[in-house]
Amino acid sequence: MANKATQTVVAPVQSAVGSAVEMVAGRTLVEAQASLEEIFESTSNGEKMLARGEEIVQQADALLLDWLTAWETVDGKSVKARTAKLDMAGSPVLKDNRPVMVFVPIAYPEYLQVRSWAIAKYFDCGAPTTDAAERQWERQINRLRALGWQSPKAKTADAERMAAKRAAEAAKYADKGDGELLDLKAELIAKGDVKAMREATAIAKEIERREKPEQDQMLADIKVIHDALKKRAAEWAKSGSAEGLARLTAASLALG
Repeated sequence: MANKATQTVVAPVQSAVGSAVEMVAGRTLVEAQASLEEIFESTSNGEKMLARGEEIVQQADALLLDWLTAWETVDGKSVKARTAKLDMAGSPVLKDNRPVMVFVPIAYPEYLQVRSWAIAKYFDCGAPTTDAAERQWERQINRLRALGWQSPKAKTADAERMAAKRAAEAAKYADKGDGELLDLKAELIAKGDVKAMREATAIAKEIERREKPEQDQMLADIKVIHDALKKRAAEWAKSGSAEGLARLTAASLALG
C-alpha cells in the first residue's frame, strides 16, 4: 500500500482573522510543525495502544469467564450453563416480563483457588501490594458480572470450614503484638514468593480483624440486649396483667 502523501508547511498560512501566521508560540513554523507532529504521532500511537490494551483485556475476561462458569451439554454441544437470576427474596428477576439469565458459577472452593492464583500472579506482574493485586482481581470480577456472571456462594459446610480456618489463623498469631505482625508482613512482602505473599495476606487480614474488635463486641452486646428487651416486652404485653403494664411503663420511663 502506498504511503499517504505528506505536506510540509513552508510558508505562512492565513489565519481566521485574516492575518498571516508566521510563528507559533514564539517558534518558526518549521520548528513548530516538527515538534507538534511528534506530539501528534505520540498521541496516535498511544491511542492505538489503549485500544489494543482494551482488546487484550476483553479477550482475557472472555477466557476467564469460560473458566469461572459451569458447563453443560445441550443437544450434544458443550455450552456454558445459565440460570435465572434471583433477587434477595429468591424470586426471579424480570426484564420485559422475562427472567434475567446469568451464567452458573463454578463451585465456591474452586473459585477461591482461582482467586488465590490471580492475586499472586497480579502481584508478580507488578501490583505494588497484595491489596492492590486483590483490587485488580475485583475489577476483573466486576467486569465479568457485567457480562452476566454471578459470584458463587459458600455452602454452610464451606462457611464453617472458613470460620474454622480464620479461628486457627487468629490463634496462630495470638502471641504476636501488632508491631510484630507489621514487621513480619513487611519481611514476607520483601521476600515476594507465592508462599510468602499468601502468609502476608493472612497477616493483613489478622491485623484488620484486630483493628475493630471493640466495635464488633459492642455491636454484639447491643444485639443481645436488644433481643432480650424485645422478648421480655413481648412477654409482659402478652400477660395482659397489671403487673405487665407496670413493667412496660417502668421500662418505657427508663428508656426515656
